[in-house]
Amino acid sequence: MKNKTYLLLIVLFLSACFSSKPTLTNSTSDVSDIYNPGSTTIHPKYELYHENDSVSLLYIYLYTPELGFINNGTSRNQQARVKISYKIMESFQNNAIIDTATKIMNIKRDKNKLSFVTYLRLKSNKLDKYVLQIFIKDINKERSNLEFIYVDKTDKNSSQNFLITYSNDFNPIFNDYINSKEKYLVQSNNTIENLYITKYNLDTNLSAPPFSTRTYKPDFEKDTTIKIEFINSSNFDYSQQGIYFIQSNDKQKKGKTIINFGDDYPLIQTSTKMFEPLKYLTTSNEYAEMQKQPNKKIVVDNFWLNTTDNLNLAKEMIRIFYSRVFYANLYFTSYQEGWKSDRGMAYIIFGPPQYLYIGDGYEKWIYQDNDADYFRLVFRKKDHQFSENNYILERDLKFKKYWKEAIKYWREGKIY
Repeated sequence: MKNKTYLLLIVLFLSACFSSKPTLTNSTSDVSDIYNPGSTTIHPKYELYHENDSVSLLYIYLYTPELGFINNGTSRNQQARVKISYKIMESFQNNAIIDTATKIMNIKRDKNKLSFVTYLRLKSNKLDKYVLQIFIKDINKERSNLEFIYVDKTDKNSSQNFLITYSNDFNPIFNDYINSKEKYLVQSNNTIENLYITKYNLDTNLSAPPFSTRTYKPDFEKDTTIKIEFINSSNFDYSQQGIYFIQSNDKQKKGKTIINFGDDYPLIQTSTKMFEPLKYLTTSNEYAEMQKQPNKKIVVDNFWLNTTDNLNLAKEMIRIFYSRVFYANLYFTSYQEGWKSDRGMAYIIFGPPQYLYIGDGYEKWIYQDNDADYFRLVFRKKDHQFSENNYILERDLKFKKYWKEAIKYWREGKIY
């Protein structure tokens, strides 16, 4: 499996600390660390697959350079010691624990490998829908990571009934985005004869500001549909950029989506990719004028230098801004690039939320300043044919004040 060393680019965000915490009623605990890469040194990835009606497999990816390897006294080989726990809850509202399990693993250091992949077999329960809470701790480093996954077994055609793996080692891809340099296999727990793969053009629209009353509904343009024979697993060419919607039954709405955004995704490695997010910081007229200029590297450099008049500060602004774009892609990719989504837009401009509360079908992000003034962004989970990570912001004109303040900070060479 190709190991993409995205995590080598981790930037530690400096978040302000506040003495008073906003009060929310009927809320879960604050879990803001899950969107703050600087809160921990380990960043696992997960993939859930329903192997059959009674067994679900939770695949886990660990980036081994992040783990603490030590000599255990009984072996010359250094080992990392990792504790993996999960809890099953009916919902966030009804969070009584239905089931729990813990596994402790010793991982030997292998300088030739940058990753370790394992899985847990989830015990059978009577719930068709539930919340899976996963907690991973690096025992040697005393660092941990918390994650939540919505589990849905109500529809045999839904995405968790498909598993996309690399052709060379059969490990899961752990993301819904792919690139043209790899070969992939599709597995399904359904007894089927054919797979139907429909390619759609990418959605290029950008999220509107949080105060905007403009409504937007993406209209996906269908490219092609191909039917291929399915024998245990199937291979297919996903080299062209676009959305690939995989179904075991083309008469159903459910399926598995994988997307080719380009081989560099989720990284921001070209001047064009660096230019595009500047639309959040500029007026429509400014952006249109900048767009006319052919050399986007000069455009980007001049924009940041003009905001600061200081080369070193401009470099720091660039580092923070584009690290946020990168992490928005990691956290919030749906049917569109993560930085273009509602949560991605908020994450880039306002930064990681100081407080985060997750409930059944929603996320509440809270930002607070030193004067104890705070505002709250509520993102609602919306069903979408192509994504289970689609959250829409509840927009309001009252957010215009905070948006304008944040943009003013960025344009004055300050990091909001």
